Amino acid sequence: MHLDDEADGPGAPGVPPPVPLDQVDMEALVTALHSFDGYLGFSYCPSTGQVQVEADEQGNPIEVDDYDPLVVPIDYVGNRGSFKDMEDFVALREDADVADRLARALREKRPFRAFADAVYRAEDEGCSGIISEWQEFSEARRTRRALVWLREWDLIDDETFVAALAPTDWVR
Repeated sequence: MHLDDEADGPGAPGVPPPVPLDQVDMEALVTALHSFDGYLGFSYCPSTGQVQVEADEQGNPIEVDDYDPLVVPIDYVGNRGSFKDMEDFVALREDADVADRLARALREKRPFRAFADAVYRAEDEGCSGIISEWQEFSEARRTRRALVWLREWDLIDDETFVAALAPTDWVR
C-alpha cells in the first residue's frame, strides 16, 4: 500500500510529510504491530511518528472507517513471523542438546509458552546468556517487521530503509 494512493490521507497534497525515522516511536509501533487483543485498534500518525489507540471517549474501539484520515491503521501482523523467529533461533544454536529441547518446545500444544519456558530452563541449566540472546534476536526481528511496514506505506524511503536494516542484518 502506498500512502499516495489515499486521496485525502498521508501523502496527499497539503498533508504534512512523514517524520524522519529517528522521530518514529519504534517501540510503540513494534508493540502495536505485534499486539492482538481482538478489541482495540491502533493507528500511526506519520506527521508525528506516534502510535495511538483508536477509541472513543468512553474507551470503546472505533471502526477503521472512523479513524482520522491523516493516520494509518495498524493491522496485527499475526504470529507466523514470531513462530519463524523461534525456529530460526533454534537453527542458530550450536549446542545440539539445547537446540533439540527448544525444537521440541515448538511442537507442544502451546509453543510460544513452551519455547519461553525452554529458554529459561536452558539458562538455568548452564546455557549462559541464552535469555538475552533470544530477547535480542526476537526484538531485532520485530523491529525489522516494523521497518518493512513503514516502507510498505512509503513512510520511509529506500535509502533510509536499507540503512535502518543494516544493524539487524545478522537476524535475516
